[in-house]
Amino acid sequence: QPVEIMSFSYDDKRNLHMDDRELKYYYPPDLENCDLSRGYEKFIQREDGSGPTPIHSLLDALAHAKMLSQDKNLTRVDLVSWRGIFTKILCTPYNRNEPWELGATLWNVSSEEHETEYTKENAEGATPRHKLMIYWGYKFENLCTINKPASQVNSVEDPELLSRKTSVVNTN
Repeated sequence: QPVEIMSFSYDDKRNLHMDDRELKYYYPPDLENCDLSRGYEKFIQREDGSGPTPIHSLLDALAHAKMLSQDKNLTRVDLVSWRGIFTKILCTPYNRNEPWELGATLWNVSSEEHETEYTKENAEGATPRHKLMIYWGYKFENLCTINKPASQVNSVEDPELLSRKTSVVNTN
């Protein structure tokens, strides 16, 4: 049975914090008069060429949890990976046109994705329409999440709810 071991966050400057300060909560979006393209010109996207996120922060969080825990078995794991890696593996039979490469390290086993030349070329040559569509996904996620639990939202006029449509999307 999966259990939460540790929380860690990246802030908007990609600094790592061993807490849940950047945790977002789902809150149903108000999609009336919603324009997913709104704010695209102010979109802050992680630097091109940064490639897949290294697994170091995940391993650092695991080591931090082990240091804090009385139960040393709590951090005993068989495999460490980002959830996106498992998604990519499971979707491969349905997406045969996009090659990818996976590197695995046998050190209590970890894996991380490697960016292929094909992926780099496609990212660099993405059409403006494709880039906008990528933004729509980030914007939709932004519209569906808030910085506090839903139980702390007082009304539909809550400033946090109202700001979701105009907030700047930042993928850092």
